[in-house]
Amino acid sequence: SHWEDAAKLTKAGEVNGLSLMVAGNHLQVVVVGMGEAAEFQWSGLRKAAGAAFKEWERQGAAKAAVHLNGLPDPLDTNESARILTETLLLSGYRFDKYMAEKKPAVVTDVELVAAEDISEAVTAGTILAEAVAFARNLVNEPANFLSPKNWQS
Repeated sequence: SHWEDAAKLTKAGEVNGLSLMVAGNHLQVVVVGMGEAAEFQWSGLRKAAGAAFKEWERQGAAKAAVHLNGLPDPLDTNESARILTETLLLSGYRFDKYMAEKKPAVVTDVELVAAEDISEAVTAGTILAEAVAFARNLVNEPANFLSPKNWQS
């Protein structure tokens, strides 16, 4: 298939784009290489998700979908969904609380598509991403705004 051919041509972390016409609609497909299955590590999935997110932003895509069907072994669909949720949410993280002009998010909707129920994995990934974003917000606050007294309240 075209997907398999594109994946074979894409090295780990490399991004390739395909333009397709489906039922009269123009679709922009982003294929991100994850490397050889035998050498795969979860960090490769995080790197691939981050690369895809950057490409979606570059293209100005407000909506995107990630298909989890047909992942190579040893990828577990639920663990992949959790990691993708966490990574994609954090890829859009911006600390702009004190910026006069806030840049709106480009990518606002990402759908994970899987043959099995991944709702618990998506929830877990969302909780982790929100916790990391909260910690990042604390670290990014100026010390004079987040004193121990302010932190207590």
